[in-house]
Amino acid sequence: VLGWKIDTRSLLISLPADNFNSWSSDIRQIVDNKRASQEELDTLVGCLNHASGVLPLARYFLDRIR
Repeated sequence: VLGWKIDTRSLLISLPADNFNSWSSDIRQIVDNKRASQEELDTLVGCLNHASGVLPLARYFLDRIR
């Protein structure tokens, strides 16, 4: 999966620090403002869809956001 750190020895998958900080600040901003533009929501859904590539069952929860 492109853009992820995969440690097969300890079975860990993680985002690089810069992506994690960017994604979490975007989510925090939307939650704090309690509103988002269509562009911000599209970006958020894209990030969450990318993350669900690692955990396919997570796509189930994206239906409510879409």
